[in-house]
Amino acid sequence: MRAYKLYSQKDEDGYLNPFNSFYAEPESRALKVHLTDKHRSVTVRVKMGDKAGVVAGQVIDADSGAAAKALLVFVDQEIKMEMAIKYWPMASIAYFCHRERI
Repeated sequence: MRAYKLYSQKDEDGYLNPFNSFYAEPESRALKVHLTDKHRSVTVRVKMGDKAGVVAGQVIDADSGAAAKALLVFVDQEIKMEMAIKYWPMASIAYFCHRERI
């Protein structure tokens, strides 16, 4: 038989994929189970990870206070700015915010 990696994910309740590099902790590890012909089943408990956070806001014109037509893009610190601009090349990008690992 083979080995399986198990993890919890429930997007609708804010428990997102714990291995998505944007918000995953570097030490995140999947629970591994090994099934064999002799041991064809196993009972395990998989805990839900941390809920994902939400960042909300708007881009406003500093002089007038009016909402600006802009795109606010959040990228992981591991993505280079040049690569992010390549994928979002529009002139309306206002700001890139890097997620810092604490």
